Amino acid sequence: MPDLRHTVAALALVCSVALPEASAAAAPGGDRALQRYAGKWVSEGEFVLTPYSHNTHVTGTTTCQWSPMRNSLVCDQAVRAGAGEQRDTALYAYDPSANAYRYAEFPFDGSPPHITQLTIAGDTWRYFGGFGDAKGGHVVFRTTDVFSGDDERWRVEFSLDDGKKWIQMGAGSAKHVGN
Repeated sequence: MPDLRHTVAALALVCSVALPEASAAAAPGGDRALQRYAGKWVSEGEFVLTPYSHNTHVTGTTTCQWSPMRNSLVCDQAVRAGAGEQRDTALYAYDPSANAYRYAEFPFDGSPPHITQLTIAGDTWRYFGGFGDAKGGHVVFRTTDVFSGDDERWRVEFSLDDGKKWIQMGAGSAKHVGN
């Protein structure tokens, strides 16, 4: 079983690698926000030592393209944290009936798929997740991405009190490098 801190750090970087607006047509249902993910991005950042992350430098590459029927954006991702690398495929989709975005990640290391809440408000994207800890409490994670053109700044935080106080685990940036 992989160390939870490596998994959280890799997932956080994967969730943070986002892609810019391109000139292609919008997805079905009038959704234009996910078009921001089409293309290739490189990302890097730093994590600090917390109960859920290691003090480490992370880098990542994400390449996304629309599925043949443009129902979802399919992304191949590679994230390096320390000496290890995590690879996975992720899907982004928009559900017009619920006016909601969906994100699912399928790791190649044999761990189960990860599905998380994704909210988009203008140039700010937030991914949320969490789990019950060994002491019976609940740990909440969020990754916040803020976009400006072909650049993105990201930060990863956790909360032990359902979001009243957030503790930063890592931060970094991503850059669109091609289609």
